[in-house]
Amino acid sequence: MHPILKKVEKNFKLAPYFWWGDYIDVRFFLAYQVSKEKKKKILDIGCGAGIILSMASDSCFKCGIDIDLVSLNYAKTIVPNGYFFKSKASFLPFKDNVFEIILLSHLLGEINDKKEKEIIMKEVYRCLKQNGLLLITNTNRDNFITGRFRDKKLSLKELKELVLKEDFEIKSIIGWNPIPSFIFFLPKKIKKRIPVKFLKYFTIPSFILARIPFIFEAMAKIGKLKPILKYSRSFFLEAEKLSG
Repeated sequence: MHPILKKVEKNFKLAPYFWWGDYIDVRFFLAYQVSKEKKKKILDIGCGAGIILSMASDSCFKCGIDIDLVSLNYAKTIVPNGYFFKSKASFLPFKDNVFEIILLSHLLGEINDKKEKEIIMKEVYRCLKQNGLLLITNTNRDNFITGRFRDKKLSLKELKELVLKEDFEIKSIIGWNPIPSFIFFLPKKIKKRIPVKFLKYFTIPSFILARIPFIFEAMAKIGKLKPILKYSRSFFLEAEKLSG
């Protein structure tokens, strides 16, 4: 099992309600990327219980916002050296050009209003320093297991368009977890009728996949291939702010 899984799983014991439900969820990969950063100012928008932020080095300035007070109380326990505020993503209570890294983890795909998504991206851009990094994870609308073809979820094309509306340069996109379900060949109409609670029976259990050596590294490489990107379960996107 990848070391980051063990570290994150330890913190989930403090907040089991927030468990992502999948040992190879793309947010584990995001947590791994965050764990590499040193002496950076990091903002996690929609931070939940602060699980991802908890992986950042103690040398980093860690800040999170969420609209849920219960989540923020968990975050204060899990990340005692962090700073947490109740706030909407569309109105960030920070000055311009403050953070070197901003995280948007599984947030954009939970918002119905396209205009609100655009406002959030403007706020992210405003608060990032020049050459700062935006790290996004998002479920793929075109994937049967995660996106379920729901309108508020984002396709790869829509996610890229949303990011590029601001002056960002996309540095990397990974289609995370391309392993198909056992019924991927069925027509979309039939797959949409299958209740969510039964989905786990049509996939390889993630706790088995998580025990494959170098599974994260392998998925990161495979996920950059164009055929994989479109139908992967989730996306990991890294973008850089080009101007101040």
